[in-house]
Amino acid sequence: MSIQRMHMAGGREQPYSDIGYSMVACPHRRVFVGRGPGHIPAANGPGLNSQHYAVLALVGSTGFTQPNDELLHAVLDAVDYLRAHGGAGREIRGHRDGYAT
Repeated sequence: MSIQRMHMAGGREQPYSDIGYSMVACPHRRVFVGRGPGHIPAANGPGLNSQHYAVLALVGSTGFTQPNDELLHAVLDAVDYLRAHGGAGREIRGHRDGYAT
């Protein structure tokens, strides 16, 4: 996955241990582990990384641009997993809660 390669190669300021997200959800209702539960993500923006997990929903600015039902269910599956295995709370926030997107 190109996002993972960029993160691990230091495409930002420094190389990450893995993709900056805790979990990744795809439009086929599959969920992939990024950093996983128990690890601080690097995708949420200032003030949110240490208090929240990060789930990436794979949509783009061209092609597949609107989430389908399978993708939305995959995001919920990821949240349920992080609650069961990582102690995630009830609050759900987006990138724009940390910085302008």
